[in-house]
Amino acid sequence: MKVHQLITRDEGITNPKRSVWGVTFALRWGDVCHPLGQGDWFKPPYFSRVLRFWSYFPLPFLAWNLWGWRGYLGAKVYGVDSPAYKNWIAPDEVYEGSQAIQFSGRLKISD
Repeated sequence: MKVHQLITRDEGITNPKRSVWGVTFALRWGDVCHPLGQGDWFKPPYFSRVLRFWSYFPLPFLAWNLWGWRGYLGAKVYGVDSPAYKNWIAPDEVYEGSQAIQFSGRLKISD
């Protein structure tokens, strides 16, 4: 799986958190692999349904670190490389360097 992006400030494609003050905006396209329903990424019960498609349309992502308020919203990228993912994603798509988009948001990050 592969993800492409245009971004204003890159802190690592799979790191959604800004470490310094400011705003990051990105447009991302590629493999979307978004788990649906109740389930867990790493242990049973795993996700039983997954939204999968290739997005040619750029999907927005916004991250911020403003006056102590950090968060993100939109097309988040994650690495599809954990062996546990083979329980709910096709095994041939799980490998080092594999990346996918999921729709996610955290309006407040405290760590």
